[in-house]
Amino acid sequence: MSTILHIAACPFPAPRGSQVFIAGSARGQVERGHRVAVACYANGEGEAPAGVELVRAARVPFAFGGSGPHPSKLAANLALARAVRRWSLENKPDLICAHNAEGPLVARLAGVAAPVFWEVHTRMQTELPRFLPGTAPLGRLLDLAAARSSDLAIALSDGGAHWVRELGIPTRLAPPAMDVQEVEGASASRARERWRLDDRVWAVYAGNADPYQDLGLLIDAMSRCERVGLLLVASDTSALAQHARQLGIHDERLRFVDSASFRDHIDAIDAADIGVLARGVCEGFPMKLFNYAALGKPTVAAGDSARPFPGVVAVPAGDATALARALQTLAQQPALRERLGREALRGARESSWSRRAERVEDILDAFRSGVTTSA
Repeated sequence: MSTILHIAACPFPAPRGSQVFIAGSARGQVERGHRVAVACYANGEGEAPAGVELVRAARVPFAFGGSGPHPSKLAANLALARAVRRWSLENKPDLICAHNAEGPLVARLAGVAAPVFWEVHTRMQTELPRFLPGTAPLGRLLDLAAARSSDLAIALSDGGAHWVRELGIPTRLAPPAMDVQEVEGASASRARERWRLDDRVWAVYAGNADPYQDLGLLIDAMSRCERVGLLLVASDTSALAQHARQLGIHDERLRFVDSASFRDHIDAIDAADIGVLARGVCEGFPMKLFNYAALGKPTVAAGDSARPFPGVVAVPAGDATALARALQTLAQQPALRERLGREALRGARESSWSRRAERVEDILDAFRSGVTTSA
């Protein structure tokens, strides 16, 4: 049994992709018999996974808890480094799983003695400019700093592995996973009644509305496929609703639901016919793809979001016309939707966080043996 500390420079738990990934990873390691803790910001939503210890940083006044850069995060990360240092001195972890670019930097500030595995969720060189235009060079520096602060990187996708290796750090591949029981309790009937869904074919996006999700492109695509409805569940959908009105999309085929509730997300997915991912640049792995698959939905995915996963229909990044065409094709072919949905569900059932935890164990064993190739 190993003692594993995850460093999550974010609120935790929370119903967002990175936090869902961290929770699943930690839970899988507990199931494998390890002692697991997650060091995180002072706030979170809901309960931590069973058997996972939370190491909360001191609260920072007026801290920003959302995605993207914010001045308060510097103070929050310093507080997190202090919490990591105290816990590490007392508990002597065998492995640090450091998430996103901030995780390895916090580990370096804390001066931890254990190996630091950088779990690479995203590439700051491409993500940071979506919040602050013109900051790609700064994002590149953050990526380099994270690599230099780590002993080894764990990429979530082949594309992610490729660019991380260019930073000069040993890199191994370990895609994310899910356990299908995570979506138990989803209710299509509850969603249909609550959001007044009619009998048309409905596409669903359930996630966050941050700029890198390319949801404006999704709205553009919806203006090109008049027979398909869109059920969009995310926090703060007001700007997207305004964009839809400007394009003249009829309200009867649009449902914008301001919610970060995971129950609302899975209810919406269960009620819909097609999952959709418009994000074109994604060096990590879109966790929403697993939610769609676990509820048996085929997914139209753009660019990098189109992972080699059962039930996925790939379209080019940034092409609203191609996205609309794929949605219309699935809308017009119920037999194809059913077949792809079955394939997606089978793929989800073959996945598990415990298997992913076993993969990380193998990577750690190889690291300890001095085998740090990019296999």
